Parts: sequence; C-alpha cells; structure tokens
Amino acid sequence: MAVAKPTGFLSYSEKPLRGIRMKQPASDSSFHEQRRDSRLWQLGSLKNLGILLLGASLGAIGTTWLTAKTDSATESLTAEPILVPPRSARPDQANSRSNPLFNLFSAHNRADTVVEATVCVKTRMGWNEQACASGVSIDPQLAGVVQRRGAVVLTNYHVIADMGNRPPLQLGGKGEVYNAEILRQSPEFDLALLFVPDADFPIAPLADVSPSQGTAVRAIGFPNNQPLTVKNSSLLGTTRECLAVAPCLAIQQGTITFGNSGGPLEADGKVIGITQGEIVDEVAIPVEQIRQFLAGEIPPATRSPQRPPRFEPDLPPMREPPPYAPYPMEMPPPYPVW
Repeated sequence: MAVAKPTGFLSYSEKPLRGIRMKQPASDSSFHEQRRDSRLWQLGSLKNLGILLLGASLGAIGTTWLTAKTDSATESLTAEPILVPPRSARPDQANSRSNPLFNLFSAHNRADTVVEATVCVKTRMGWNEQACASGVSIDPQLAGVVQRRGAVVLTNYHVIADMGNRPPLQLGGKGEVYNAEILRQSPEFDLALLFVPDADFPIAPLADVSPSQGTAVRAIGFPNNQPLTVKNSSLLGTTRECLAVAPCLAIQQGTITFGNSGGPLEADGKVIGITQGEIVDEVAIPVEQIRQFLAGEIPPATRSPQRPPRFEPDLPPMREPPPYAPYPMEMPPPYPVW
C-alpha cells in the first residue's frame, strides 16, 4: 500500500535546491595546512607573551635590588659602626646583657670543655700497681709555655711524687698513654705542672676568683679507678683545716674519694679549684693558689703554726727553725694519697 507524500516535500535525491549555490568543502590537505598555520600562530603569540612577562618580572626584580642597594649604601654612610669583639674576649662577657640564652649555652659548653680536658694521671696504688688519679689540661700560656707545642696538665704534687720523672697519663682515661715531663712542682702548694710534647688536648678555662658559699660545683675525675665521673656537689665555703696552704675550699661530704686527687672542681664552666683529699672536710685547692703557683710565687708558711722564740737564762737566743721544711722530692708529703 502506497503512502501519499506530503505536498511540497522534496528529497535531495529527487530534486536539487535551486537558487542556492552550495560551497564545496576543501580538500583534506588544504584543511590540515590551515589548522597547522592556526596552531603556529597561537604558539607564537604565547611565546611572545611569555617573553614579555619574563622581561617585566626581571625588570621589577632589578628595580627592587637597585633600590635596596641604594638604601643600604645610604644607611652605611650614616649608621653607627658595628663593634666585633676580639678573639681574646671571653665568651661570658660578650652579649651578656642582650642575650641571656647565649650565657646559658656558653656556660654549658665550657662545662663540657672542662670534662673533655680532664686527664687520668697514673699514680701508685699498692705494690707495683697503678691507678688513675686526676688532672686537667690548661692553657700553656698560663704556665709560660709559648715556644713549645704540646699540652700542659695541672695535678696534685702527691699524685706524681713517686712516679719518676716521666709520669704517664691519658686524656679522658682512654686511648694513647703519654709520658709527661715535669715542668714545675711544689710540695707546699701540693701542685704539679706536667708537659706533654706535641699533644693537642682540650683546654679548660681557669676562673679568676673562687665563688661564694653555696655555689653549685662539680668534681670531675676518676674515683676509685673508675671511668671518668662527674659528681655534683655544693661549696661549703673556705676552711683553714687544709692539707696544704690555708685557706682552702671545703666541699660537701661524699663528693670526692681516692682517684679524684688533682681533678678539676668546676663551677659555671670554669675551674675554681683542684680537688685534694679529706682532713676534717673534703677540700680543694682554690684557684687563687693555683694562679700563685703558675706565677712562681712562694707559698705563705701557713701549714704549721708559728711558735714564739724561746729564751734560756744566761744563754743567747736560740735560732728558730723555719716554720715549714719542704719535703725531699723523693718522699711524698704526710697526707693521704687520693
């Protein structure tokens, strides 16, 4: 059954459109060439835009840099000079008011330096046995050693009294054993100064004066021939019951024992004394006497009391012996060897 077509409806296959000129599509090759040209133009435009933006950015940066340089140059002509402390300035004196944390860290670092500068000085213990007593490495210039290269160690005289002319020692009680030279010794002060040629030891700073009573201190050494030990304690003040020259420093009981002799007593990162032994209190040699010893001063005769001169009837006055007779170097002084 045939379906009637609507009036006026024409299909393209039956009747072409009249009066309208149809545009023929371009060939495939010319179409791709046009697309390529369009893309090249777009890429060129983006490239030019990127160059313009880069140039603008560099220009802004250059302007800012020149402005900053000009301002800094102007300020440098009018600002106050910046004072740089010399290398010889003490760390605890630089920036002490402006930066309290600097002082805290500096004291902590100095305390570590004192520990690192502690030395095991070999001493006699029993028959033909040796044990670690203590010592501390100090600035060679304090001992007047400026021409020779090496380390200077401070310890007690009684530690090395019977160890011969070349007492052995070890930095920190470990590693290489050095045979030291004896630079100076004083039975009166109970101090000895040793020199280790060509050695490079840490240097512990030396205080100027002893601290006040109640100051927190640390005794550093080798108690009972044990490894390097740090013992916290407190300064009780000064006493005249001393093992050598009076006055000396009294420290809290239970701080030192055998092996601590010659070791540093540290406070605020500096050596304030050399631990010595016990008589009534546990005592240490104060830094004032250490500096007298380093300067070559003669110690005051305060180990034994002064006696008044004696007179006999019809006889001339007797010559009084000196208040203190130094012990021969081959004999240790009569106090406990700690």
